[in-house]
Amino acid sequence: MSNVRLRSRRRLLTSGLAAAMVAATGLPAQALGKRGGRLVAGLSGTDGILDLSAAGGAQGMFLRTAQGAIFDTLTEVGADGTLTGELATQWEPNADATQWTVTLRQDVQFHDGTPLTSAHIIDGLAPHLTGLLGDVDAVTQQGLHIVGLTLRAGDANLPYRLSHPDLFISHNGVGTGLYQLGRFSQGHMLARRVDIHWKSERAGWFDEVELLNIDVSANRLAALRSGRVDAIDAPDAHAQRLLASNADMFVAPDGSFATSSRISTPARTGQNWPMDNARFTQRWWRA
Repeated sequence: MSNVRLRSRRRLLTSGLAAAMVAATGLPAQALGKRGGRLVAGLSGTDGILDLSAAGGAQGMFLRTAQGAIFDTLTEVGADGTLTGELATQWEPNADATQWTVTLRQDVQFHDGTPLTSAHIIDGLAPHLTGLLGDVDAVTQQGLHIVGLTLRAGDANLPYRLSHPDLFISHNGVGTGLYQLGRFSQGHMLARRVDIHWKSERAGWFDEVELLNIDVSANRLAALRSGRVDAIDAPDAHAQRLLASNADMFVAPDGSFATSSRISTPARTGQNWPMDNARFTQRWWRA
């Protein structure tokens, strides 16, 4: 990879930080929501154990969304597709993108009050060095809030890859996300908004988020139409037709989710994962 191409790529990657207000929410500043209320979502997938340790790999929207509400990753792709920092503030490659230096936020605490350090990043990424980060030879501590990643081959896309929902950072099962786990049982999760968070005033509009595992599409449809839930994922073709004819319902253009008119969503949603990269709990707001 030429130095010119890498410098251009570097400018592209770091420019997202200047647009953090938009990127983290996918919304212009004037469209931000109001705090309050509870979001209830009926989601597909397994209702198994929420892995709060490190390895991730949740299957289905229910568990993946639970992780997305409670935990953060190093980088984040906003609803508008822009890359920005989440736990990371900067990421700088060497000339051939085989060595990356990642600088962390210094104002982040886990929900138990423990300050975030580079040691947590090393522990969080370690289980993925044989999977999602299989081309990473080592993750090393270069300072209290600086980590280094050594790759076998150059990859200018590494900052985008670090936004993968499974690469969340945990400390003894505790997260740094906008929502703190209140209760988790088979098929049900309740999380409460953290009072003071570095994303405050630009994300996390609901006071509480409740997730229900409803794996059958017809049952999710019934829950949405009855008002039991505010949103569902993956409505089938029949559900989409029924909801599209109801002025009180909204169906995403790609059919990945549906909501009641009580909920407002960004004009664009991420394409890599359903319902906006499993971060809709912090990006949506009550209409």
